[in-house]
Amino acid sequence: MVDTIVVLDTETTDLDPDTGAEICEIAIVTLGLDNGKWDFGPGLWSYIETDAAFSPVARGTHHIDPAQCRPGAPNCLPRSVFVESMKDMERPGQMLYAAHNAPFDIKFLPELSLGVIDTYQCAKHLFPESPKFGNQTLRYYLGAEPPSKLLEGLGAHRALYDAACTAAILVRMLERESPTELVRLSTTPILQTNCTFGKHKDQPWSQVPIDYLRWMVRANDMYQNDSDIRFTVDYHIQRRRVDTLPI
Repeated sequence: MVDTIVVLDTETTDLDPDTGAEICEIAIVTLGLDNGKWDFGPGLWSYIETDAAFSPVARGTHHIDPAQCRPGAPNCLPRSVFVESMKDMERPGQMLYAAHNAPFDIKFLPELSLGVIDTYQCAKHLFPESPKFGNQTLRYYLGAEPPSKLLEGLGAHRALYDAACTAAILVRMLERESPTELVRLSTTPILQTNCTFGKHKDQPWSQVPIDYLRWMVRANDMYQNDSDIRFTVDYHIQRRRVDTLPI
């Protein structure tokens, strides 16, 4: 039985580890199950040593100075030390990880071996009426307020602040679904109703021309990178094929 969920957040030097981006800050907030209720445990954070170049886009998001992450800087650990400490905590069958837009964080942490809850994807299933599904929008939409001590001196897009807000959102989700179900929803795509981009924006997917759907499969990056769009386009292509079969 899962009784511990470690909510994590990373800040990075850029967006893609395959092109040299690295973690520059990481935080975890622990949720523990106590008498049927999920409660906040400790929150931990550290800058992570890196010599990687910081992109202006990344710095414009988290405002971390590269000097704070150079080897030997205060409050800064080697990546291997922090990751090994996380792996030492792992208890298969009893513990899970969670993050908001988890695929992004996990691609920087391939050593982690437990199941992962993606609160971003789960929110689209559980709270489809939310105006948006970003961390801070969901925080206020759900009234999901983390303990104030975890936010002191920080702001959005700092690792501990974001991990704490994600943990508060996750508690709301755990009031409705089990950890196991949230893991399942984390990789379950959404069948979208309306197209949200391009020349067919706001048009029902059922009315988007078949030639456009086929073009998306061949050449559209959003089809390749967004599982919800890919699932929706594939569904409607298959639906058109079924509808045109001779009776």
